[in-house]
Amino acid sequence: MYRPLLILFLVCVSCSKSLQAQQALNQQELLDSIHILDEILQHAEDVNDDIEAANRYINLVEQLSKLYASCQQVPELLFRAGDVSVGLATYDRSLQLWEQLIIQYPAHALNPRALFFQGFVLDTKMGQDALAKTKYESFINKYPRHELNANASLLLSQLGQSDMDLLKQFKTDNKQR
Repeated sequence: MYRPLLILFLVCVSCSKSLQAQQALNQQELLDSIHILDEILQHAEDVNDDIEAANRYINLVEQLSKLYASCQQVPELLFRAGDVSVGLATYDRSLQLWEQLIIQYPAHALNPRALFFQGFVLDTKMGQDALAKTKYESFINKYPRHELNANASLLLSQLGQSDMDLLKQFKTDNKQR
């Protein structure tokens, strides 16, 4: 009676180890594919030169982040995928990728940049001043010593201003110097 259960247990353990080995292989295959696509995109002048490769890159990064969230390369890849997504003008997707980075990896060194670029894309690409303001303010409050803090403060002060308003302000500032 116990013998069949023991055999079943051993088969399950064996299958489990085989599945773990297959998952590790799949993780490496995903990483290899991502790195190949990244090389292609790095050599392109514009990600729009190879939209298929850019979209495949983003899809693979999303797949990797879902299946292997503990992989130490995921945060950097999410950040880069957000950047590629901006190049494709899929701004909502870039915001999602950076948000995933911020939420899933709260202590990662790229979080400040991800938050800053969320504000920047909302401001300059999407014209969503209220959301951009929230992101800029959050960045300034969370990272007061970050190298992008002055940029965030400047962009926050210019939110909602037209090009003419900015030009007038620039001329006024230069006259005062």
